[in-house]
This record gives sequence, structure tokens and C-alpha cells, in this order.
Amino acid sequence: MSAEKGTKPWTVQELVGWTAGFFGRKGLAKARLSAELLLAEALKLDRTLLYSRWNDPVDAIPLEVFRSYIQRYVEGEPIEYILGYRWFMTYRLEVNPDVFIPRVETEELIEWIVQKENRRPRWFMDLGTGSGAIGIALARAHPEATIVASDKSERALDVARRNARTHRVLDRILFYQADFLDGLDELVDPVEVVVCNPPYVGENERQEVSPATLRYEPEMALFGGPDGLDFYRKTLEHRSLLRGKRVYFEFGLEQKERLEELFSPVGAVTCKRDMYGHWRFLSVDFHS
Repeated sequence: MSAEKGTKPWTVQELVGWTAGFFGRKGLAKARLSAELLLAEALKLDRTLLYSRWNDPVDAIPLEVFRSYIQRYVEGEPIEYILGYRWFMTYRLEVNPDVFIPRVETEELIEWIVQKENRRPRWFMDLGTGSGAIGIALARAHPEATIVASDKSERALDVARRNARTHRVLDRILFYQADFLDGLDELVDPVEVVVCNPPYVGENERQEVSPATLRYEPEMALFGGPDGLDFYRKTLEHRSLLRGKRVYFEFGLEQKERLEELFSPVGAVTCKRDMYGHWRFLSVDFHS
């Protein structure tokens, strides 16, 4: 980069143009958007303000930061980890390698839950909360609700607590370190709706996961045993705690029929497709 410009300072416009072209040549998706997001972060600006500084020179310190971002991005690090945040629905959430990056499909899961639960239950449970995306979205959509949010990772819970504080719902989310439902017996009792986006990738599908995801995102949030169904089976082990409750899950491709077989004996099962037409979501009304 510096060799092409000599000693003349780079302007915002020149940096965006050069970097977008560089990303494009590397085959990276959304090259222009990524260039703008990374430069805005290096300058500590909102991306929309870049254009108001379009012809301004970029100082040496933010330029060096931006160069480091470019290097990390072309090496495969997810842009969300470089930026330190991910937009989920209308919420900007802190993310780092301690938590799985929330996906757009999970936004659809929340929308389905909010639509179905218009009676506004008073207690939700968010199992495996990670960044807190699900619990925070439910707390914001149901202002009178209390959410119990658990995760096995204390470091993930730290991220979730910070996000809950940022979005002013910390007083309505009860965070607990727990391995799935283990040790949460008393807390489950008042809960009416349980939501879980468990690790559902099978170890036998590891070769199908992107190298960036495998390298940077926490494996404990990805893999659910040899066939990806271990956490659904764990739910069945706790079915006595879930009597009379509704449980929502996200699941992977080709898992619908096996999950229907697992849960049909214990409750009424409903499945829903995602925006791409894939079966992706499941709800179970456990028998009382």
C-alpha cells in the first residue's frame, strides 16, 4: 500500500477504493462494504460518516490500525471479530472469539417465537446464550418478561452480561453458568418457553464447515457429537423438567426427520422453514 503512494497521505476515498479492489481480487465477498466497515472502525467513526470525510487524509496511527485489519481479514478472520461487534436484528452486540457469531437464521427464529408467543409469557429460558443474542432480543420484545440465560462458558457469559447492560435489560436476565440444563431444576419451574440454538454440526460434517469458522469460532458452539444431535438428546434426558412447556430449537440441514422421531413421543412437534426454504426451526409442546 505505502509503495504505491510514496510519502503522500492516503485519503479516505483512496483507501476505500484501493482496499475494495484488493479484497475483490482476493475473492472476498462484499469487498466495498468490508473496506468501509474496517476503515470506519480504524477511524472510530460510524460508516455513514466516512463520506463526510471523503477527501480527508488519514493519519499514521489509524492507517496502521487499518493495515492490521486488512491483514487479519485476508487471512480469514471473520470481520465481526475484527470489528468487535455484530448487528443482530436491530441490536449491535459485542462479539469476540469467546462466543459464536450470531447468524441471520437465528433472527428468524426470534421472529417466529415473538409471533407465536403473543400471549407474552412471563418467563423464558435461553439455553447456551453465547453473546446473549436470543435472551436480549426476547427481553426487548417482551418488556415484562424475565429471562433465564445459561452457558457453559463463563467468558461467554461475561460477553452476554455486557451486551445485556448495553441494551438495558440486565435487570431482567438471570445469567447462570451451567452445562445445558444441568443444575437448573429450580429455575426451570416458572419458565414457560425455552429457546435453544444448540451446537448441531456433526463431527462427521467437519469437512463441510468453512476454514474460518473452524479456525476462529468456538468449537463447543459448533459441534453436537458425531451426528450433531447430542444436545437434542440431552433435552430428552431432562424431559421431566419440561412438562407443559414449549421448547424452540434451531437445527441443521437434513436433521428434520430425525428430530421429529426424537420428539414426537414426548410432545407436539411443529417445524418451520427459513427464508431459503430449508427446514430450520422446531418447536415442541411437551406433554404435561
